[in-house]
Amino acid sequence: MNDKTSFVDACLAGDCELDAIDDFIDAWHDGDSGMPLWQFLGMTRDEYGCWVVDPQVLPAILSAHRFNRPFDARMDPHVQAMR
Repeated sequence: MNDKTSFVDACLAGDCELDAIDDFIDAWHDGDSGMPLWQFLGMTRDEYGCWVVDPQVLPAILSAHRFNRPFDARMDPHVQAMR
């Protein structure tokens, strides 16, 4: 991980696994990027908000980025199960 690569970008490039998000969060806490955490991770505010509520949506968030489509929490089965 370097300071300029987001978690989402690193995952999509195959440079890290999903559980590496904790390392990115630690790096954000230890650093002084001046970015909000959601931006540092490479997510939108909505994606981050959904992930905070249910971390199991992470694969759906990454899929949205991979296929350059908006993440729609209403379509994710993990989010639907919570309603």
